[in-house]
Amino acid sequence: MGENTKDPLDLCEFRKVSDDQRAPSPITPEPRSRAVTPETPEQQRRMTEGPHLLTTEMLQTLLAARDRPPQTSYPKLRDPEPFEGEKAKFKTFLAQCELKFRTEGNRFDDNEKKTGYASSLLRGVAWNWVETFLNQEGGINLTWEELKTNMRHAFGQVDAEEIAFEKFQKIQQGHQTAATYWAEFQWIKADLPYADNIRIARFRDGLHPKVKRHLVMSEAPATVLVDYATAAIKTDSCLCNLGVIS
Repeated sequence: MGENTKDPLDLCEFRKVSDDQRAPSPITPEPRSRAVTPETPEQQRRMTEGPHLLTTEMLQTLLAARDRPPQTSYPKLRDPEPFEGEKAKFKTFLAQCELKFRTEGNRFDDNEKKTGYASSLLRGVAWNWVETFLNQEGGINLTWEELKTNMRHAFGQVDAEEIAFEKFQKIQQGHQTAATYWAEFQWIKADLPYADNIRIARFRDGLHPKVKRHLVMSEAPATVLVDYATAAIKTDSCLCNLGVIS
């Protein structure tokens, strides 16, 4: 056999060694972590009952949130101006208090809160007057309506109807808008026990001449004051936009 001829046994051995080198190395499995064994009975109870207790607490929270009544949100108005006993400002003070109580009903839901709040806004002569009620045993034992009546007797204009009648006879739209005229008219008529037909006649007489003429020509006679005032305001606005009146 020549020098370049290799023994077949040697070739087999060579292939075996090569195959062994190319074979992947075996993966050594990672050791398993040891289970934590509770050391005390309390730890055993927590491990067995803990998840159940957490779920129960979460369920109770969700049920409480579901059954809780929705909270109503109320807007907050600015406090009325303090009242010092001026007769001319008394009506405005009461109106501002009433608006506050109606708008923030969640805060003023009983007579005690209303009378206490209104009393806290009194100053000067008005405070001296209400202080006599506060010094009584039990404080102000009056409802809000009763307190208003007492205040009206003390600070209201005794001749309010006479004053309102005088203003009622003189009020005019002039150069202001019909909407502004209507607002002033409502304030005055509140103290006068007149029917709507008398109020409509007086309101019409005080309108701008061009607004009044247009209403007479285009509108059917009104029997409800609010409807007539609404028509007058719309007519006034239209004439202003057209430049007919300024």
